[in-house]
This record gives sequence, C-alpha cells and structure tokens, in this order.
Amino acid sequence: MTMKNFTVFAGGLLWLISAGCANDRSYEINGSLEGAGNDSVYLVVTHGRQLPADTLRTVAVNGVFTFTGETDSVQNVTLVPGSIQSRKFFSFYLEPGDIRLSGHVDSMDHIRANGTYNNDLQTQVRQAETKTYNEIRALAQQPGNEVRINDLREQLNNNRISFIRQHPDAMVSLMHLYVLQDRVPLDTAIALFARLAPPLKRSFYGRFIDGRLAARERVRIGNPAPLFDALDVNGNPVSLAALKGKYVLLDFWASWCVPCRAENPYVVAAYERYKNKGFTVISVSLDHDRNKWTEAIEKDHLNWTHISELKRFEEPIAQLYGVQPIPDNFLIGPEGKILAAKLRGEELEKTLASFIQ
Repeated sequence: MTMKNFTVFAGGLLWLISAGCANDRSYEINGSLEGAGNDSVYLVVTHGRQLPADTLRTVAVNGVFTFTGETDSVQNVTLVPGSIQSRKFFSFYLEPGDIRLSGHVDSMDHIRANGTYNNDLQTQVRQAETKTYNEIRALAQQPGNEVRINDLREQLNNNRISFIRQHPDAMVSLMHLYVLQDRVPLDTAIALFARLAPPLKRSFYGRFIDGRLAARERVRIGNPAPLFDALDVNGNPVSLAALKGKYVLLDFWASWCVPCRAENPYVVAAYERYKNKGFTVISVSLDHDRNKWTEAIEKDHLNWTHISELKRFEEPIAQLYGVQPIPDNFLIGPEGKILAAKLRGEELEKTLASFIQ
C-alpha cells in the first residue's frame, strides 16, 4: 500500500475548512467493498480545473482496504475502485477521525460513510432523500406528473434550507447552499449564507457563493442593468448604453445547450412581433466553437445582435450578470432598469405584452 500525506490548496474546487481538531490531524479510512476482491482502490482529491489531481492508491484484500494520513482541512474526495478511469465512484468527506465505508462495488451510490461529523450527516441526508428521489424518477417516466414532481423538488429544497439552519457549521450545509443559491429567493440565500460558520464562508465554495450572491444582487429586478461594451459576431461594436430608450432582451444561450435551442422559437416569435415597437434582442453565447455558434444562429433564424468571446462560462458578460445555468435572460426597460428575468416559453411574450402596447 502506498500512502501520501497531503494538504490541498484552498484555491481548488474543494471544500476546505478548518477541521476544528488542532491537536489531531490524522485520519484513518477503513473500507469494506463487496465485489472489489483484491483489486486496486483509489482515493482522488481533485483541484477543480487544476490538474493533475492528488491520488492515493491501495490494494484491497477480499474487498477490505485502508487509507491513513493527515489533513488539517475537510476535503471532498472520491473513492474509485479498480481502474482510475472507472465510471464507478463514491464521494465523501476526508476529515480527521476514523471513517468507515461499506457497500458494494456495483452499487456505489449506496455506499455508507460513517464515523466523522460531516460523513454521518451526509449519510443521514442521503437516506432521508432517497425515497423522494426514487419517487421523482418513477413519476418522470409518465407524462402529466410535472406538478407533483415540482412539489417534491420544492420539498427537497425546503428540507435542505432547514438543514442549513440547524447545522451552520457543517460542510454538508455549505454544499446544500451551493446547490440552492440559484434556486431560492435572493433574500433567503443571503440569510442562509449569513448563518454559516466563518470558516465555511472563507472556503473556496463560501467565497464562490458570496460572489454569486453579489452578482444576483447586481441584477435584482428594479436595479439598473450593468452596462457593457463588446463586439458582435461580425466585429461591430455593441453598447448596452446606446440602446437606452428600447426594450432589450439580454439572452444567454449556447449552440450545445438543448434547452436553449428549444427556447429559441419563442424568442424568434417575440422578436418578430415586437421588433418594430422598440424591442430588440442581444444574445450572448457561452459557446467555445465559432463554427457551431454561427451555424446555430443561422439554423435557428436568430436575426438580431450576437456576442461571444467563445469562453463558455468565463464569458465576461455572463459573469457580469451572474449567469450560471442556461438558458437565462433579462428584460431591460427603456430607462435601463431590469424589468424581469428568466422568461421561459410563452411567458416571454406575455411579459412583453404587459409593457409594450
């Protein structure tokens, strides 16, 4: 067995938090993985977009394996059996203490991780949510169940909000808020973030959430739309400030985004109906391939202004507006203020009709 003590950089996409065990940084992972036999088992610590990852390897004996080492932070790690390229994996928390893993190699989603604070909490959450997720999957197999599915998802969100309030010092809460921060009202997300323990706020994900909330605050309904200058697909200058006096739909999409392409016909219909009534569209693409971007513009008949620096989610205007999932959009009024956002399907034309006579 090879073992490596390591400290992971705070800048990576990891949950790096003080473990609260200043006198004991040691961990021991004891695993029992049925079906693993005498094969290799890997413990992988990724650094987000920074590669390579830190990888520990050991060899199981009849499915039983051990990792030991030291860490002064709580880190999200991945257990991979067999080959490091395997699609089978299980994520849990590496933190000081004795961590027990048990399960089957053919059912990695059902592995249990126990023995330390965050792993015990995460196991409890997974067990509590399994029934709901199974019901959602079953309902999704049949049409007409959208209302019930949405109710169940709302129930999951509410349960996670309650969890964060009850466990403000847990890494699990930080992970929940990372998922929830775009799904709940801004004021709710801000209040939940304020409850988190200071070390959580200082972690990578804490700083990321803080930045996302600041971006959401910038584009709150009623605020002035953040201004930008850019070049369109033909290299011509585009200035949002120059469009004052018009209604502008700032639309974020990409050629590879299936839901975005499904929304395009609604945007085309709205544009054709209101383009002679002081309405226009600026589409900002999160593409990285210029040919695919321009082909999609032509194929979907998007006859308006298009902008992209081909940087995917690093697109400057997308970052300015705090865009994460796409499609996304903002309706900007003649005075330059944000009137509405996230207008999907027929809601776009209905909203425009309420403003444009």
